[in-house]
Amino acid sequence: MQKIWKMFPELTKTVRETHLQVGLVGWGHDFEHAVRVAQCAIKIAENEYIGRLAGIAGLCHNADRILEYKLYKENNTKTKKDVLPSEISALIKNWLNFLPFRFLNYDERDSIIAAILKHDKANEPTDSAICIALMDADRIVNAEIDCIIRSVQHRPDISAIDFVQWLNDPTATYREPKSILRGLNYALEWEDHPKFGLRLPKAQVMGESRFQYIRQYIDILHSQLKESGLIPYPF
Repeated sequence: MQKIWKMFPELTKTVRETHLQVGLVGWGHDFEHAVRVAQCAIKIAENEYIGRLAGIAGLCHNADRILEYKLYKENNTKTKKDVLPSEISALIKNWLNFLPFRFLNYDERDSIIAAILKHDKANEPTDSAICIALMDADRIVNAEIDCIIRSVQHRPDISAIDFVQWLNDPTATYREPKSILRGLNYALEWEDHPKFGLRLPKAQVMGESRFQYIRQYIDILHSQLKESGLIPYPF
């Protein structure tokens, strides 16, 4: 399988430099995450052409996180709702200018941008092939075993474990899991949830072992806490 950084070295270089410039290094949406998603998208896409475009989209899909992190550094505001889609599109277009027209025409560029703007939303029947490959790749990478470490970096404001309600808080959601462990458990929705599950056959095969590791981690922890007498919570 081709490597995205060898296929598009100038684009890879400028995307990496942008991450470094804003200080987005060593956490859940760093440059290495983008590369991993790009490589995964190339691997799972329905054909080589879609894989190439989805790989470019994967490499660029941290644009919203970069702008979000930049806002946070400037005025302590850290929410994606403060980043406008037009700003995300502008950053992506600037990156894509590093690709010669023979690699990417205007329609393909617009399709990539549309996929990136949609990639963290629910599945829809109208999603393009590029978007589906990007969404599946992002979910696969976010379910890889380092998610146990990175989830803490992503949400340091919530408890690691909800000892009282474990995974069963009815007020918790994917966006507000209220514990790190519950956030990990929500990743299991990517296995077969009708709105958030993996859709490409190759992605589903890759996902099997990743979801198994997450389940195993949660089950082992549950067993250990039960052995310690903290499940059910006695206090």
